[in-house]
Formats: sequence, structure tokens, C-alpha cells
Amino acid sequence: MDTSNFSCNLLKQNVKNILGQIGSLELAVARYLGVINYLKEEFLSKSIEELLREEKYRKIFLGGLNRDLQPSPNALATFYKTFYRTDVDVDILKKKLTAKINSLSSDPTLSEKLFAKIFPIKSDDPVLKLFEATQDAMKIALAFFDENYNIPIKQGKATVEIPLGNLATLRPGSHELKSAEEGVEIIENLLGAVFAILPDYNDDIFRFISLATIPRFYAEKTHPYIKNKVCEALLRTLMGWYKLFTPEWGNLSDEYKDKYSIYGYFPNTFGNQLVEVVDASWKLIDSWAFSLNRFGVNLGQPSLRYFMQALEYLDKIMPLESPIHTSLLIYAGRLIYRGKYPWQYYYALNFRCCHPNYENSLPIYQTVALDFDRISTDLRTAEYIRLLKIVAPQMYFGIAGFREKDESFILIFNTTDPPKEL
Repeated sequence: MDTSNFSCNLLKQNVKNILGQIGSLELAVARYLGVINYLKEEFLSKSIEELLREEKYRKIFLGGLNRDLQPSPNALATFYKTFYRTDVDVDILKKKLTAKINSLSSDPTLSEKLFAKIFPIKSDDPVLKLFEATQDAMKIALAFFDENYNIPIKQGKATVEIPLGNLATLRPGSHELKSAEEGVEIIENLLGAVFAILPDYNDDIFRFISLATIPRFYAEKTHPYIKNKVCEALLRTLMGWYKLFTPEWGNLSDEYKDKYSIYGYFPNTFGNQLVEVVDASWKLIDSWAFSLNRFGVNLGQPSLRYFMQALEYLDKIMPLESPIHTSLLIYAGRLIYRGKYPWQYYYALNFRCCHPNYENSLPIYQTVALDFDRISTDLRTAEYIRLLKIVAPQMYFGIAGFREKDESFILIFNTTDPPKEL
């Protein structure tokens, strides 16, 4: 993930490349949502008896069932129920299927038509949030690209060009499912598009993610082109990269204030929206990972893996013991969570909770928070600069950050030493 040789002349081209990757992801999510819409329409207009005349529906509802009509854990029927939210009254379906064998059955429910349904998608569902994030990125890009600008989108082995304006107004619609196997392929393509956008798989994405929360001095070290005022102006125009926090303690000169200011992306800018897309991508695959595992796809918890890999790399080149007395620290999870297990929270562009299956990975590193209100006023400036120099590499990887609290400043970072909370 070397950013030192990145020329500012490539900034605009880099953004264009990223738009193509986000566009591919947006279309993959839209296609998945389109299948759900299609199945919903089919289930409303046709009974189970009618649906089962088609091979694809026999596989969707009966694929992988044993002799007792029980689905195996990785059955196709289970797959559709898990990822496409299909639902049918299994008891009545069993009765209807066995009634064909036992013609003497007099159960009155068998004369009534049976209908399947799709469980509704809630507004905060990770899939919808990802679609919204990708589309919002396209809308924001309209500020510096014409709506007729063609975005190159990869679809399988082919590349097609779609106008930016079309992607900014895309609606999932209804995507006809030709076969039950196609539904599996659509999930596979969606996962491929998600992983293609993640910073541990995509250097173009990482270059901008690494600037999302970073001290000025470290940004200039890792992204030397920023020292060029023309390059910085272009970065500001394209990505919305500005000063987020300036230390106002003590008597720092303007030059030192800027050097130790924290920069990043303002809200409603392309840079911030890129962070939102990555954040939403992690949330989706983190939420699906445990379900995918039963179908032989072992992803672990991808955002946790990124977090751990970044810290394992840093642990080899710098000490990760707490740079300040642990009695001054709290678990960072307490900033958003009031329960008993704040150590389950870690930071990767945002706060995330470790799935119980993977929590054994967490005790090695603790995500902690330091409120500068707990540091005496006369030491605050010196401690801020000292700690920022230590935490800057973590910020570069997106696994450390800060929060402003009233007039105070809260630093979020990682250490091998747990806090000594009262």
C-alpha cells in the first residue's frame, strides 16, 4: 500500500477508476435487490402449486430436502431463505407434497392455495445502506463530472460504459431469475464487487482511505504530492479534503497548528462518501459472514481481519504498548455502548462489534479512548503532539480516529494494554 510514488497528475484518473468500481458494486447490489423484487411479484401472483411447476422454484423451495422433507444446512432452499428471504409454511407444504402420495388425506387445509412470501427488507438493512452509499457517491460525483460522462463498468469479462447520470438515478427494478443457480451467481458477483472495493484489496481505494483522518505532518510524509499546493487544491476539489481539527491549546504558532492539525473529508464530499461506501461494504459482509460459513464460504469477519492485519504490521515496526498511563484510558466502545462488554468493539473507519465467534482475536489489541480533559491544561499541548506522533500510523490505516466532545478532544487508538477502568 505504498502511496509515496503517487503523482497528483493521476488524482482525477484515480477518481474515475474508483467511480467505475463503485458503479460495478452499485449494479451488483441493484441486481440482487431486483431478484428480491421479482420473487416478491411472483409470490404475490402465483400459488406454491403453480410455482412448483417450474424447475427453478422446485429447487428454490425443495432443493436439498431429504426424505423427511427437511433441508440440509447448506441446501439450496436454505440458501434462498437466508439470502433472498423466501418464506413458506413448511408444515402445510409438507402435507401437500405427501398428500400426492397419500390420496386418502382429508386435511381441509390441503384444498386451500398456499402462497410463499418474501420477508420485507428494513430501511436499516446493510444491503439497502450499501446501495444508498454507492448511489450517493454517484450523485456527489455529478459536481465535477458531466451527467453524460461514461463510467466504465466491468460486467463479468466485459466492460460496458454507463452515463454517470444513469447511475446517480438507478433504481433496482425487477430482475427476472432465469434459474435457481443464477441466484447463487448473483450473490457471488455481489461479494466479488464488495471485496474489490475494500482497502486491503484495492490500492486506489486505500490511497484515499488513508487520508480520511490523518495529521498534516503524517499526510505529507506518506503522500508527498500534498506538499504541492496545486495537488492539494485538486485533492480539496475532488475529494473534499480539509482541516477537521486544530489544537488551540497553548501558544502554538500558526505553522505548528497546521502541522499538527488533523485533516480529512468534510461531510457530503466524494472523499467522505468513499469512506461511507467502504464502511457499508464491511457492514454487509460482516453481517453475512456467519451465514455464508454454513455454505462453505469462510470469510471470517473481514473488517476485523483488516484491523488485525494493520495492527500486526504496525506491531513489527513500532511499540504498541500504551503511550500513557492506562488509568487515563477507557475502552473506546464505551463512547457508543453502555453494556458489559465494551472490549468487543474495535475501530476500522467506524466502530464495529466483534462477532462472538471471532472475539478471541480481540484481546491481543484493545481499542481505547483518551479524553484530553483528563490531562492537565499545562501539559495538554505537549501531550497532544507526542501522542499524535505515536497514533498517526494507526490513523493512516483507518484504525484510529478522534471525537470532539464539547470543548474537549477524544483520541481513539489501539494498544496491547487494557485500560484500568474504575
